[in-house]
Amino acid sequence: MKTYIARMISALLSPPVFALMFLSAAYKKGLFEGKGWWLLSLFIATLLLAVFTLFALIKLKKVSDLDITRREERYWFLSLLNCLVFGLLVILYLMQVKELLLQQVFIIWIILAISTVITFFYKISLHMTFAYTFLFLMNVLHGFSLWYLFVMIPLVYWSRFHLRKHTHGQLIAAVLLDSIVLFAVL
Repeated sequence: MKTYIARMISALLSPPVFALMFLSAAYKKGLFEGKGWWLLSLFIATLLLAVFTLFALIKLKKVSDLDITRREERYWFLSLLNCLVFGLLVILYLMQVKELLLQQVFIIWIILAISTVITFFYKISLHMTFAYTFLFLMNVLHGFSLWYLFVMIPLVYWSRFHLRKHTHGQLIAAVLLDSIVLFAVL
């Protein structure tokens, strides 16, 4: 029963879900004002392209599972994801979006880039990285009025550890990386 619950938490609190939560928070904050549906469509297209790429890599047997459990299998996907987010950042800059939105996407890209480099040497939890990053940024947008959402962090931690996808060190490294970058940039 515990394993079933851990799988459900891991699936429901996955990086794409946190990305959608972040988009919703940014939209509610008015960061898409004036560019509304066009900008929202661009974000969703980027997210869908990342998800479809992961499924393609699984189909091509370059990646063995949705969690990309093996560190060596993460290189191609994370490199492509970096390109996608950097491309999104360039487009947002050229579209002259609100500075706060540009800053938030820049932070996401920096954390992703650092995570990618670390992955060549050590496996950190991408679930934990994105959960912490997106929840923190959502709270920055809304003056930390969404603080209660941080309860999801221990749930993600427990599920990833219980499923034996990560060690305590890999989970804590993700939180430390995020904390250092977020506090340095913000």
